[in-house]
Amino acid sequence: MGKQYMTISQSENVMQQDQVETGAQMTSEQKVVLGSTTLGFTLDHMDATFLSFALAPMIAELHITGAQGGIIAAMSNWGALLGSLLFGILADRIGRVKVLSYTIMLVTFATVTLAFLDNTHTIYAARFLLGMGTGGEYGVSMALMLRALELVV
Repeated sequence: MGKQYMTISQSENVMQQDQVETGAQMTSEQKVVLGSTTLGFTLDHMDATFLSFALAPMIAELHITGAQGGIIAAMSNWGALLGSLLFGILADRIGRVKVLSYTIMLVTFATVTLAFLDNTHTIYAARFLLGMGTGGEYGVSMALMLRALELVV
């Protein structure tokens, strides 16, 4: 058969049990992976929070409809769906760390680009790219974290 994977709650129980039984502590590599992925998740998902505050002023400033504002918000989700699939497959082929670097560059590029856009169609495209990077980063980071914390049984 194939490998079996634990759920998050099962893995937390195993980690706690292992630490109690063996006194094992996280290695420096595990701490770096856990810290960097947590920081990445935090920074990526701040975008969604900021959009909820920025969308009303964007609608007023750019003279767009509420429906167009909704599309702006939804484009990140559609991008995340596609990005998680594509970057997941790519990570299996060329390596997770390399793909994680690509997703971070994509998120950075899309975020910086958004600051200079004033056309709804280009904003749609940039939000979609931002979502692709975020979706790809989330999946690849989870795989790296699980491997580093040795939660694959």
